[in-house]
Amino acid sequence: APHERIVELAAKGSRDLIVVGAKGQSFVERALLGSVTRRVIGYSPVDVLVVPEKTSIGWEKLLLATDGSPGSRRAAARALDLAQAYGSELVVVSGAHIPGHIYAQTSGSVLQAHWTWVSEVLAQAEKRQIKALGFVPEDTPVRAITARAAQENVNLIVMGAHGHTGLKRLLMGSVTEKVIGHAPCPVLVVKG
Repeated sequence: APHERIVELAAKGSRDLIVVGAKGQSFVERALLGSVTRRVIGYSPVDVLVVPEKTSIGWEKLLLATDGSPGSRRAAARALDLAQAYGSELVVVSGAHIPGHIYAQTSGSVLQAHWTWVSEVLAQAEKRQIKALGFVPEDTPVRAITARAAQENVNLIVMGAHGHTGLKRLLMGSVTEKVIGHAPCPVLVVKG
């Protein structure tokens, strides 16, 4: 299968990155990530850069999506390294979706947790003299990330992949797959 060969070559050749395309012009086509791309991301031991059609890679402004998980911490390290190497501005986003029925009881603590994750990255950026801005919109992570990416006209979204095994690695379902499907720019998925 194509994904197996791609992943095998990356692992065997001590590669650092796999670059794959994402095609599809309509909202539905972009939202349904191709099976080869999905499987490459799921099984790859190295980072995967997904480049949608009619976009190009740039380094002026990067967006880091964070949720405080180990995967997003690895993504933060990669985003900081890239920003420092290329003199990029860094936009740090953590979407805080709080369901309406529990909003009053939990909104303060949920927002504080998200701001803690964002602030940790901003502090690291400041130490490295990287210009950085942080945002915690009260929205779903996917909308928070893709809307801010469009608003800030970012060149690359950097996000982590959760360390799933078995079937779960194909069912990213997830924020990662949805962001790739809706992103206005390439997405770098940082692996463990």
